[in-house]
Amino acid sequence: EQGVRAQLTLDQHHRPKKERDAIQHLGLIVFVLSKGWNTLDLYHSAARLLEWWPEMMRKAEGAAPGTIFKVPHLRAPWAPDAGSFHALGPHAATWG
Repeated sequence: EQGVRAQLTLDQHHRPKKERDAIQHLGLIVFVLSKGWNTLDLYHSAARLLEWWPEMMRKAEGAAPGTIFKVPHLRAPWAPDAGSFHALGPHAATWG
């Protein structure tokens, strides 16, 4: 059983086409942590990842290889991206 191959990153910068192609070729699903994650200390980051983990796995299992998701750092109802992932696409031009 192969399972899901995922990458978790804080990188927000543009990815060259060769790198995006390699991500797809390797069959990776990428989760980019939104910019707010870098404001959290280690313990809050770990707690937030544990909160998001089940949703991340559900998204990864149904995603095409090369799909890139942006993971919000807030879950509060008043936050603009709270509680929602969005796919940046199999060949998204940017991650952030």
